[in-house]
Amino acid sequence: MQLSKVIREQLGQSIFSPDGQTLASAGEDGTIKLWKLNGEPALKTGFPSQATGEPRRGQLLKTFKGHTALVWGVAFSPDGQFIASASWDKTVIIWKRDGTRINIFQGYIDAFNGVAFSPDGQLLAATSVDKTVKLWKRDATGWQNAKLVQIQGHTSWVLGVAFSPDGKTIASSSEDKTVKLWQRNSIDGSYRQRRR
Repeated sequence: MQLSKVIREQLGQSIFSPDGQTLASAGEDGTIKLWKLNGEPALKTGFPSQATGEPRRGQLLKTFKGHTALVWGVAFSPDGQFIASASWDKTVIIWKRDGTRINIFQGYIDAFNGVAFSPDGQLLAATSVDKTVKLWKRDATGWQNAKLVQIQGHTSWVLGVAFSPDGKTIASSSEDKTVKLWQRNSIDGSYRQRRR
């Protein structure tokens, strides 16, 4: 199966697992698909080597069903054991890699766009149409009783989110045409907008 055609049909974000062997794709049909990648792109001989344009092939491993509207964002945890998905059904779901739902964060008034795990895997960030970034912190029991914190400061939909490699800074991008940096407070763990 050619991944390029399938990914176009999925519409939402696609992301590699930390080991680079699996691809997760988010779909407008409310599903997340997990793919095993087979082989490398074909190369022409000569110097320098050039890709022939033949797409990589993949095997569908699993389809995760649980959202009721399009899924925009998908992310692997740093250890590759969990997958998070953000949807326009106003939920964020954390899944085990086998497709088992761990938790559904629900009860919100607006849709979600992007999602990202912190480098240590202890925080999950999701961007929302409600102009916020929502952060859930897992506790000693895992994601079942995760604590919610909201980051506010954008004036329009928040689309993307990323953690710095050390996890001390979060970057958020918005329809308000800004990228904001949020610095973690070392005392209470909260995030505040970083000033120049």
